[in-house]
Amino acid sequence: MDIRIDVPGDDAALEELAAWLRAERVLRGRVKLRSAPPQAGTMGSDTELVLQLAELGMAVLVAVLQSVDLWLSQRPTRRGGGPVVRVTRPDGAVFDFGGGPAEVERLVAALSPHLGGEGSGDADGEGGHEPAA
Repeated sequence: MDIRIDVPGDDAALEELAAWLRAERVLRGRVKLRSAPPQAGTMGSDTELVLQLAELGMAVLVAVLQSVDLWLSQRPTRRGGGPVVRVTRPDGAVFDFGGGPAEVERLVAALSPHLGGEGSGDADGEGGHEPAA
């Protein structure tokens, strides 16, 4: 399973998050920054972070989300709230993640059915929203 991560409107923060996740031993070689085609009608980053989590299992998924949560907690807050990380599941469902234990649990529940392979499990997008068209 590959999940895509973005820090909307902040490419520098996305690069910092990529470096942060690359420091996780289990993720070495599985964190890629790549150019993404901009979606019609949207503004923001044309770069995204891709995490290749196939065959790594639930424990690694939880560790990744906890690491992102820790990274978020160490970011300076902005006017109107703290930073947000956008996570996209293999089926295209999008989840905004602002940090905290409850948010980690929500994303684990949303992403874990996809650990067995892309397109498997619950693909109804519950808890997220469909990508912008």
